[in-house]
Amino acid sequence: MAAAAPVDQVQSGTGAGRAPSSGLTAPTSQTSELLIGAIGVEGPVTDTFSPGTSFATIGRVGTSGGNPANNITVNPEYRLVSAIDRYAADGTLGANRSWAAAIVTYKAALPPATKLVITSVNGGSNISAGNSFSVVVQSQTESGNRANVVSDTGITLSRKSGTGLLDGTLTGTIPAGTSEVTITGVTYTKAESGVVITASRSSGDALAPGDSAAFTVDPGAATALVFSAQPVNGIAGNVIAGPPTVAVHDIFGNVVASSSATVTMAIGNNPGGSSLSGVLSVAAISGVASFGDLSLNKAGSGYTLTASSPGLTGATSSSFTISPGAAAALVFSTQPGNAILGSQLPGPPTVLVQDSLGNTVTSSSASVSIALGANPGGATLSGTTTRSAAFGIAAFNNLSLNTAANGYTLIASASGLTSATSNSFNVTAAGVVTMAALPSSIPAGDPVIVTWGTIANPTYKDWIGLFTVGSGDGSAVSGWWVNCTHSATIPVPAGTCSLPTTTNRTPGNYEFRLFTNDTFDRLATSNQITIGPPSSLNKLGLTVGPTVTAGTPGFSMTVRSLTASGSPINVVTDTAVSVTLLLGNGLLGGTLNGTILAGTDQVVIGPATYSKAESGVVLTVSRTSGDDLRAQNSSPFTVVPGPAAKLAFTAQPTNASVGAIIPGPPTVTVQDNAGNAVTSTSASIRVTLGSNPGGATLDEEMTVSFGSSVFFSSLSINQPGNGYTLVASSAGLTSATSAPFDITLPAGGGIIAGSITRVSSGAPISGALVEAFQGLALRGTAVTNSLGQYSIGALAAGSYTVRASFTGLVPQIASNVLVIDGNTTSVSLSLNFGIAIQAPVAGATINDYSVSVTGNFDLSLASEVGIQVNGYAALIDGNEFATIIPIDAQTTTVTATLTDFAGKLLASDAVPITPEPPATEPVLTFRPMPELATVSDSVGFSLVSTNEIVHIELDGNGDGTVDFSGADLEGVTVTFADPGLYYPTVRATDINSTVHTATGIVQILDISQLDQQLQSKWNAMKNALRTGDTVTAASFIVKAKQAFYQNIFNNLTISFSDIDQYLPNLTFIEQWHNAVEYEITRTEGPDNITYMVLFVRDEDGIWRIKFF
Repeated sequence: MAAAAPVDQVQSGTGAGRAPSSGLTAPTSQTSELLIGAIGVEGPVTDTFSPGTSFATIGRVGTSGGNPANNITVNPEYRLVSAIDRYAADGTLGANRSWAAAIVTYKAALPPATKLVITSVNGGSNISAGNSFSVVVQSQTESGNRANVVSDTGITLSRKSGTGLLDGTLTGTIPAGTSEVTITGVTYTKAESGVVITASRSSGDALAPGDSAAFTVDPGAATALVFSAQPVNGIAGNVIAGPPTVAVHDIFGNVVASSSATVTMAIGNNPGGSSLSGVLSVAAISGVASFGDLSLNKAGSGYTLTASSPGLTGATSSSFTISPGAAAALVFSTQPGNAILGSQLPGPPTVLVQDSLGNTVTSSSASVSIALGANPGGATLSGTTTRSAAFGIAAFNNLSLNTAANGYTLIASASGLTSATSNSFNVTAAGVVTMAALPSSIPAGDPVIVTWGTIANPTYKDWIGLFTVGSGDGSAVSGWWVNCTHSATIPVPAGTCSLPTTTNRTPGNYEFRLFTNDTFDRLATSNQITIGPPSSLNKLGLTVGPTVTAGTPGFSMTVRSLTASGSPINVVTDTAVSVTLLLGNGLLGGTLNGTILAGTDQVVIGPATYSKAESGVVLTVSRTSGDDLRAQNSSPFTVVPGPAAKLAFTAQPTNASVGAIIPGPPTVTVQDNAGNAVTSTSASIRVTLGSNPGGATLDEEMTVSFGSSVFFSSLSINQPGNGYTLVASSAGLTSATSAPFDITLPAGGGIIAGSITRVSSGAPISGALVEAFQGLALRGTAVTNSLGQYSIGALAAGSYTVRASFTGLVPQIASNVLVIDGNTTSVSLSLNFGIAIQAPVAGATINDYSVSVTGNFDLSLASEVGIQVNGYAALIDGNEFATIIPIDAQTTTVTATLTDFAGKLLASDAVPITPEPPATEPVLTFRPMPELATVSDSVGFSLVSTNEIVHIELDGNGDGTVDFSGADLEGVTVTFADPGLYYPTVRATDINSTVHTATGIVQILDISQLDQQLQSKWNAMKNALRTGDTVTAASFIVKAKQAFYQNIFNNLTISFSDIDQYLPNLTFIEQWHNAVEYEITRTEGPDNITYMVLFVRDEDGIWRIKFF
């Protein structure tokens, strides 16, 4: 405070008055002084009163005057500022005393600062979220006046009310002797009103915290889009509920209400190949754009929507499912193929139940009937002609026709649905089977070589009989299966047997007859042979092998002299012999002559060579000089290919149009030096352009692993030219060049081209089938190359539907694809992995009563899935599944279905197989015990055999290493260190030294992970009950008991909100086989009662509660 003004009149308490003061005051070092007024000062006559003297120093008190000293009560400190006069006086104050009049000031101690106050936030203006602003903090007295702090005082800002983040610079310091600080660089993230911040001292003076006045934070600049209302599951063609709503946000997630940005909606993930309809661009109102009329036309699981707007970061919605509409029509998804008379129609013909938009109605079990449409042969359709759809699919796998003709069609119908007519197909008569027997005349006891041509529908029980000419088919004198033995094992479509005749056979005329499938349905009859009386002459015998390989270095043959009954006998003289070819299509060469020396009974001849790899080769040995020995034939033998040496085009490319698949298809075969196909190779073949008159690029430059031949069925060339050639090459093999061919421009129309990739990785898919339809009519197809590219040319102008498919992936469709003459329309699709069977492979022949099925599936389709194979639950580990299913003669297809927790079909895969169960029960039955165990558990094995087993080798985890060797598996166990699927294998040798092999499957679980999963399901069931959702709660119960438990839930007498009292937390007890046991303890009256809760693997393989 400033110094007080001088006093104009000064009076003493006693004595005469004096003149007024000059108005001047003496200097002082005090910065805060108050003028008190005039008082008298008393002291000894000898005292000197000097300006600035403190009364405390001289020990005197003031007298009464203008402002008596005793009126000053607050920490008085008197200071003599200016001495006015002095005089001597007598009287009441005593003699010889000295007085002075003086101007006196008072230094008052100010009230201290006690609190902090925020006096300003951003100067009183609203704040923009994320922008920096300033805060002014002041130190004040209790009554609200500014007051300096004594020492440097640290200040910290914090949020008192509001939901945003207070950030940036949040500290400052009020310097000592001052009362204010301005903190700059403060930020706040949330746009909202009523925000209050607090200033607190962190060091220095002890000051109470202070709050700001409430202030408002506005949104920042628009930066991104966010789905504020997600799309929900719906029906194809219906408006998507929600409705999907998009908000314009600043960088901190605040809705920018001032924005009117135009937001455009599109499909993101498109598992069904759908089109998005409705108003797709909407201007935001108050920062929000709502899309109330969107719809998708194709069913699929995992759709997403994307929202975009210029200058803003786009947004992707959560995934949702579009289900099919009501069943409306039938469609042939797999057309019937051409067939041989009496055989099953290939395909098999398969019909889908679809809604009006072409979506398969997977919930449909409609009864679908098949009948003949066009019937040019007046045939009868045999087989199961009515089937109930499963997941909207009805497959007819045993249809056949009894009359050969071209142009048949099938009609599929179902009550209330539009029927469907198949593509046309042909039925042709089976080819004639040839049969021959030689020689045509033999003595009884000599073998006969019997051959037969290709059987259209071979079975392992086709058989050969020896008959007297003219006798009935039921009077065979001898019989053999087509494997040349008396035990049926495998089918032999075409073959050769050396069949014996007994020495007691009645001389006469005989013939061989071929019958199908253990019946008297005759397929062929041989030429007539004459069997005469047994010969008494000695004979030759010829043994070939043991291994015959085509070409060089050749093979050896042993020729022996034998008695008529087949016993060795020495020749008397040197006997020359010669070997010739009786049956076979190759060239016999090399050393073919030899001599049995007198006094010996055999000679080894060779090396001989044979050029062709084939079965049924028969040689004849004859004597050319020496002892008189009858000629004899070898048993039929097989010649195997030589080592891989070269490549050859076994099917040449032919002329094609630009972008079209090159017909043939061009086929490259690995051959030995003699030109035989080498089936044991694993070489890789690459096809490139040789002669390239058009400067083209080859759409398919792929490397393929194969058996013997590779069919390059997706090659195409993108430039016209005459005289193209292909070159096939493989490391270590002689390359091959194709015949020339021409590529021409298409006569007219347009092209659809593009690429097919995987959703998960974006990787190209090689070998995907791409089809172009108009309505249900297929107009063109293509197969993608190694880069995932395809091209369908020569399409008439118009609108098309393009469908891409690949085994194990979910097909995708692009609709309303417009083709213009002379132009290329680009269509690229991405396929999502569903489920794929890896074993058995398509077409595999299964010679057993069961088959091991393995495969993998797409983990992203659902959080939890179940897999069934032909109705049997599979074991699942990661993205792999495995199971063993029984088969019989009617099991022609292995089908794997992938469903979610609710039972909805997500994907399926099917592979055809040829079942040929053996005639007898399997020798070995092998099973891990248990098949479901946890890490470190001991797994034993059960082994049952119909034969006596003398030795066993066990590979306990299927890694190819023998873990145990001994007489039996009693007490043998294996432990597993890691979770997963394992395939234990046993090799058992029986008393006849025959080795039998069997494989089982065992799944090892991580019990802690499984426990977490099951505990979560228990809690999810309780959460559903809390909300009264008894349907969802019952879904955690095994399917067979869901209705029973839902009824219990609906009739509970306790409040759902109190469900934890009735169903407390689980306590883990143990895991055994396909079950996990828990306990719950519930208080009932004065007692605590314990109940068992049992989880089991349900029929679909998903863990659910069996009872509690």
